[in-house]
Amino acid sequence: MKSSSPLRWTLCGLLAITGIVHADPQADAILAQARQASGGKAWDTLNSLEMEASAQSSAMGQFAYRIKVSLTTAPREIAQIEMGPLHVSWAWDGQQGWNTDPAGSVQMLQQPAEIKERRTAVFGDAYGYFFTDRIPSERRYLGKRTIQHTAYDVVSVTPAGGAAIELLVNERTHLIEGQIGTIGEPIQRQRFSDFRTVNGMLVPFQIESLNAANDTPLDRTTVKAYRPNVAVSDADFAAPTQPARTADQGTK
Repeated sequence: MKSSSPLRWTLCGLLAITGIVHADPQADAILAQARQASGGKAWDTLNSLEMEASAQSSAMGQFAYRIKVSLTTAPREIAQIEMGPLHVSWAWDGQQGWNTDPAGSVQMLQQPAEIKERRTAVFGDAYGYFFTDRIPSERRYLGKRTIQHTAYDVVSVTPAGGAAIELLVNERTHLIEGQIGTIGEPIQRQRFSDFRTVNGMLVPFQIESLNAANDTPLDRTTVKAYRPNVAVSDADFAAPTQPARTADQGTK
């Protein structure tokens, strides 16, 4: 992994090991309410999660995908995507990330920006903001915001080595009904709906992504199933053993 500042990455590593991060008491109180509203103690026993879904995207058309996350101090994830006859995947093994293209070639993430984006995505998919004692992050309360006549408390959560995610916590129900990213092009806002109970946890079965600047729809995901505490192993997240390329050597 290339780095222009070894000290910066050393400090990030220390944060990940010690969990010493900025915690805003008001932000933590709102997240605690959200966790309670979403199942409370049911989250305590969650160690891994598999999600199967289908999606319709303005850029990619229709596709199906399956993700598996391991909720450790350094969360891990693998996503497998099927677009008709094409199969691609991406993953984060806790230390590094990789992608495969339709030909099966492996591309290791090298650029700091793509590594930060991957860390952020994995943190969100792992519900890292519900595990502040397990997964290091910085939390800050940003105030209240009204979107389409609904009042939200907005909490910024930044995972170690990642970018901030702004969580939209419904002021009345205390459910996290969306989030706004801070990196990527375009910046996206996600809306969560159709909440259902799975193993005591209240989770969304509809996820809509919008362009945060103008609310133009980008894609809509329909979750088919959540499977808590599936078996995981290191091999699940390891890059396939074949000649690898860096991501910027792959086909764009």
